[in-house]
Amino acid sequence: MAQTHERQSSLFIPITTIVETPTDLPVSDNAATSASNQGLALNTVTTREDLIAQIITGMASGRRWERQLLVGATDEELARSFGTCWAHSQRYTVAFGLDPSPHAICSDLNDNEILTITAHEIAVAVRAFTKIPKDPGPEETNRRIAKELERQRTIARAEIFYSVKSLVKDSAKKKEIGFTQQFVNLLFTENCLLEENEAHILRTMTTMLTEREWRTADAMKAALDIVSRAQMTWRMVESYWRALPGNWWEPSHYIPATSCRCDHDACDFDACV
Repeated sequence: MAQTHERQSSLFIPITTIVETPTDLPVSDNAATSASNQGLALNTVTTREDLIAQIITGMASGRRWERQLLVGATDEELARSFGTCWAHSQRYTVAFGLDPSPHAICSDLNDNEILTITAHEIAVAVRAFTKIPKDPGPEETNRRIAKELERQRTIARAEIFYSVKSLVKDSAKKKEIGFTQQFVNLLFTENCLLEENEAHILRTMTTMLTEREWRTADAMKAALDIVSRAQMTWRMVESYWRALPGNWWEPSHYIPATSCRCDHDACDFDACV
């Protein structure tokens, strides 16, 4: 049965009617009825499933899903993926919330509720649009993340190479005969954001430069510049792929790459990220 909304303060406010099965609106070939076209345009008849798909597709299309596509996600994670937010269109507004459980309330422009989307419905619609696989379990998830981080290290080193080359004043025209790669290889290593590891990288680079007859102060400044740029990049990379909180690299909050986050008793720490 159609669910209509009579509380309407303006004739020009769009109305969305939910029906159980798709319904084709009648099309008139009488020119005399053309005056009603505006009214037809303001009224939409749709099924609950189609409206949910439309809302979630609009929300999901503007988000980054690389991590979930790689490692999968549970229904609970997908249901919570939009957090607390609001979306607006010319026909309705949608309020996403997490309390007491993930949900979304779709209302017309007069604040009349059209439908409430449950956590399960959000998860199903997100998965249908994004093709995100199911969560494969902690061991496989950690293995995939570790492999992806290795790929990200290769990318990051390639991207920073010429900045480092300029900072260390490597004049070689070819990578193979220059010395820049020695410095680049020190960057983006596992747990490179750990304070003692960061200090070790700085000392190593400073020594490498002073051995090339740099003044100590200049060598320290160049090393600090290189490491600071690299650490900023790696914070963002590791934060995203390991799904870590914003301050995870601070000394008092540091979460090492070897921390086991598995939920089972017997765990192979070498496979964990």
